[in-house]
Amino acid sequence: MDKNSIIGLIVIALILVVYGIVNKPSQDEIERAKRRRDSLQRVQQQEQLDTAQRQEQQSQQTAQPAADQKQQQASEDPSTSEELREKYGSFGLSAEGEQKFIVLENSRIKARISTRGGKPWSVEL
Repeated sequence: MDKNSIIGLIVIALILVVYGIVNKPSQDEIERAKRRRDSLQRVQQQEQLDTAQRQEQQSQQTAQPAADQKQQQASEDPSTSEELREKYGSFGLSAEGEQKFIVLENSRIKARISTRGGKPWSVEL
């Protein structure tokens, strides 16, 4: 190896060391990442508890006599809050209610927006 090759390798090594030092995360960034990991872990634990409770409730419901289940199903309409909560998660309560339309219009456009999901229902130019 000649002198220029050795100098080149040293410069490359220095660039890598400086890059590692400059891009090292600060203490605040490390703490934020740790809080985020902890909060995600708590959410996962809560989801596991929720699924365990749902499974327990389902097993209790299957243990009830069939007559009780038929009577209960007849008294409730098909879109109960329990089913909506299972389907939409924490937004299940928001899924209840009637669908209404809000009209937004100006001189160029008229839009009908549904209150369920905020989706555009129709748009006229």
